[in-house]
Amino acid sequence: MVLKSVEQNHGYSPTLLLAAGLQIWYALDSLWFEDSFLASFEIMYEGTGYMLAVGYHMYPFIPTFITRSVLVYRFVVPVCYLIRTFISHILLSSLYLVSKTL
Repeated sequence: MVLKSVEQNHGYSPTLLLAAGLQIWYALDSLWFEDSFLASFEIMYEGTGYMLAVGYHMYPFIPTFITRSVLVYRFVVPVCYLIRTFISHILLSSLYLVSKTL
């Protein structure tokens, strides 16, 4: 989507870069901690129920909605808000990792 933005607008949007970056971070985080998925509530108690089946059929589309919306509607957020969002995401991720190791 970032490449499509560069082709269309001859440049990139910081909002789109942050949305795409956080989407990639979310995917890598789920790959890194996939071993804890087998002990999650979803697998332990729900099994292969309706919510699990529907959730995993919708999963490839749901994370890309925000990034695609930013691309299509050319949504622009001021850079100071983007920096604040990025810093809070990093801080919350690091707190989560510290709590996982304790």
